[in-house]
Amino acid sequence: MNGSFVLIFDKRVEISNKYKKILEHDKCASVNIVVDEENFFEQLKLNEPELVLISESVTDNLSELCLKIRNHNLEFRPIIILLSKSNYSEDKTNALNAGADDFLSEPMEQNEFLARIKAHIRRTLEENSLPVTNLPDIKFSKKILKRTMKSKTEWATLLIGFDNFTSYREIYGEIAYNKILQAFSAILRATAEYDDFIGQFENDNFLIITSTYKCEKLADYLNYAFDSISKKFYSDEDAQRGYILLHGNNKAGCKIPLITTSIGIVNSDLITYKSELEVINALNKVQKLAKTILGSSKIIDRPLITSDEIMKFINEKNIVVIEEDEDLSYLLETTLKIQGFVPTIYKNYEVTVDDILSSSPSLIIIDSGKNETKKGLELCKKIRENSTQNIKIIFTDTAHEKEEILNSGADLYFPKPYDLMELFQWIYKLSD
Repeated sequence: MNGSFVLIFDKRVEISNKYKKILEHDKCASVNIVVDEENFFEQLKLNEPELVLISESVTDNLSELCLKIRNHNLEFRPIIILLSKSNYSEDKTNALNAGADDFLSEPMEQNEFLARIKAHIRRTLEENSLPVTNLPDIKFSKKILKRTMKSKTEWATLLIGFDNFTSYREIYGEIAYNKILQAFSAILRATAEYDDFIGQFENDNFLIITSTYKCEKLADYLNYAFDSISKKFYSDEDAQRGYILLHGNNKAGCKIPLITTSIGIVNSDLITYKSELEVINALNKVQKLAKTILGSSKIIDRPLITSDEIMKFINEKNIVVIEEDEDLSYLLETTLKIQGFVPTIYKNYEVTVDDILSSSPSLIIIDSGKNETKKGLELCKKIRENSTQNIKIIFTDTAHEKEEILNSGADLYFPKPYDLMELFQWIYKLSD
């Protein structure tokens, strides 16, 4: 699960294979053995091992080889452990002064050998892990991804992020925010198998490297597992209501949805990627697409999904406005265009839900209409019932029936009459 890799430089076939068997049997690390210096330095650069074991069988001067490794241009410095039959204090101190991290005198008991290697690998992982979750950071995760791609085996990666997490953090605070991160990292550890790697990217994103055959099932389970526990991190009132009610100025009320998960999946069987950066870019794109779907969701990368047309759809700022007042609808249309949005204006409630959704809006502004008819409220309900997309809805009204409006599917109740600039502050907040 830690993705560790050990490189053994040893000309003794039987002994080096014994070390390999010990480490892999205990699932401590994957292991490669090399017998010549050229291949050793090639593997050092290619796979960036966490630890190297070097036997005195490869050179008469282990200290000189240590210095050569230290002077090599490597992004990640490996732990260097020397293996020697010498028990002399001078040999040990010379090697340690030359840059070795440990000096093991052979023969050594199997349990001690394994414990020492595991201690060094554990320290390396701790040094490259984030404090809240104790998961490897983005730099270390990228290294494992790059190594996985070079292995020429089939692989899949999952980028898992939270929706509505920033608002939760602002309202509930840092301690509650950290508890969710810790709970989700515990779910990841309990779900992943030995061959899977788990890391944490910047912000609130987690990365899993796994096999192609189980990536989608893993994503489905993680969405289900988080949805099963998410309400435990809210007050009883918010959990029962199903959203956080955020009060704004002028009696406005904003509905903050409960946290959900969005997972982007990249699969080596479907598209050929040239570098780990290409994979990360693809992961960000498909995860962004997953975020447009209401609730916890997953999207797997395919050639069609990453096309320019799909990405244009994601990035467009399409807004639908349903407003009977001609002067106000004209003012909204003009101001939206000035602010860089693409508005579609409807001046009555005869418009169908299909018409509204046809422009793929990211946000809809609905006026309630005449209070006795509640046409706007009915339309809001129909949009929520017929759309799986994560479309934000601002509902404007003079009646101030705040909770009824929010329960119908609106994300923000905004009372009339309103200040246009204040409305746009909410538009930008909901469009983030």
